[in-house]
Parts: sequence; structure tokens; C-alpha cells
Amino acid sequence: MTVFGDDLTEKFNALLTFLTAMGIVVDPTTQGISDSEQAMNYDSPR
Repeated sequence: MTVFGDDLTEKFNALLTFLTAMGIVVDPTTQGISDSEQAMNYDSPR
């Protein structure tokens, strides 16, 4: 038994995926909505 139905969970996950792909969902662990200068200068992931 789940708190929400599987159908509702799937729709919510699809919505979050869409919003993330559009850049609407922002990473709460960083300040602001853009990458830092340090991150922008990476040649490869660390």
C-alpha cells in the first residue's frame, strides 16, 4: 500500500522531469540559478 496511487506518482515524476529539463527546477544546494565561475571553467567533471 502506498500513500499516493502509482498513477499519481508517475504523473508527478513526469512533471518534475519536464520541469527539470526546462531548467525550471533549481538546485537548492547552490546560490542563485547559474553555475559558479569555477564550475564554468572546468574542462572535465571533478
